[in-house]
Amino acid sequence: ITLNRLTVQEMKRIVKLNLSPLYVSVHSTDPTVRRKMQGSNKAIQGLNKLKYLIKQGISFHLQVVLCPGYNSGREMVKTVIDLEKLGSNVQSLALVPVGLTKHRSGLSELRPFTANEADETILQIEALQKVFLKRRGSRFVYLADEFYLMAERSIPEESEYEGYPQLENGIGMARLFMEELKKVDFEELPPSVKQMKIQIVTGKAAEPLLNELVARLNNAGLKYVNLVAAENLFFGETVTATGLLTGYDLLASLEGTGSADVVFISSNLLKNESELFLD
Repeated sequence: ITLNRLTVQEMKRIVKLNLSPLYVSVHSTDPTVRRKMQGSNKAIQGLNKLKYLIKQGISFHLQVVLCPGYNSGREMVKTVIDLEKLGSNVQSLALVPVGLTKHRSGLSELRPFTANEADETILQIEALQKVFLKRRGSRFVYLADEFYLMAERSIPEESEYEGYPQLENGIGMARLFMEELKKVDFEELPPSVKQMKIQIVTGKAAEPLLNELVARLNNAGLKYVNLVAAENLFFGETVTATGLLTGYDLLASLEGTGSADVVFISSNLLKNESELFLD
């Protein structure tokens, strides 16, 4: 939520019921930038309501969707510093890159981050994390996994995610996967499984991580494991997250890859507790 349209009655109810922590999208602390990005003259009200609720004891996990040329670079640094100054009730801040589909006719001009911009963003945030760690005992601000993958940098160590407070925003999912992988003993797989022909389908972004899984499976003696990095035909090639692949994308990616005994996909492709794909 942005809080922009929250009524006085709704704010009183949040305080009365102590609905905390709340997850809020901020995007910028600059009134002009907020108004431009959120397309509303009420954008500044959201920030004022955030400050009011903080004073009433409500805590928050915040999110900023970074858009190159809008709220990146110096504007990003200013926003991060402004939000950290709001105190300990702002428990964490997630920075995620804008995701763009191919369906953008007539919309505002936006573009994805370049690899160099992703690298520069990482350097800027790492510098701020060091300052915050000394000041409040927490890094406070965390970057989405996509930035490290785009910049071809190593994923931060598990300790740097401080318990994964922003996991739902994709912050630390790669590291969590890598840590869980360490705990699996593939040597104990039954011989029948080791003889199977296995296909694993993933999105383009997670391909480097899944390569590590395939290597582990091959080393454990599996005869045939094939990793398929599916292109997103539905939303466009700039959308690389596994969870945004559709059933159509899945079928298209498997064409011409040969037969298999089993195909593994991420549960993120399906609606929670159902067998429905996005399409």
